[in-house]
Amino acid sequence: MNSVPDFQVNTARDALALLSQMAYQRFGDEALPLIADVCYRLGITAGERIRQNSESCNVRDVGNILVEGTRGRERPAELLEASDNRVRVKGYTCPLKLENTSRKLCEAMMSLDRGMFEGATGKKINLTISRTVAAGDEYCDVVFASEELE
Repeated sequence: MNSVPDFQVNTARDALALLSQMAYQRFGDEALPLIADVCYRLGITAGERIRQNSESCNVRDVGNILVEGTRGRERPAELLEASDNRVRVKGYTCPLKLENTSRKLCEAMMSLDRGMFEGATGKKINLTISRTVAAGDEYCDVVFASEELE
């Protein structure tokens, strides 16, 4: 990661993304556990709100909510696979503006989405990131799976 991008901060998520990138640039890998912890806590809270507003909430439901939230983008995310305990998502842009930054930073910040799945489903979730635009890949390819399947 060479420099922090100059982007307008319009939301709390934008602020978190910018602050995380700045902390990672300044402190390197030492900042990653802190970034992951803050992101995870935010995700848990978001997931608990989803669960409160839903009749049922399994991994598929949360995956649908995640993908639905990208509908306004030029290239929205796609749900490639979906079951009650596992989803695979393909995304083309990063809402945290991590394109061409760092795989490690992506992994730390994706604790937000893992936390959201855990907060919504009440289950431990394993996250696998096989491709990420943060590492320069053309798209992101991520799997969220309930530990019950592992």
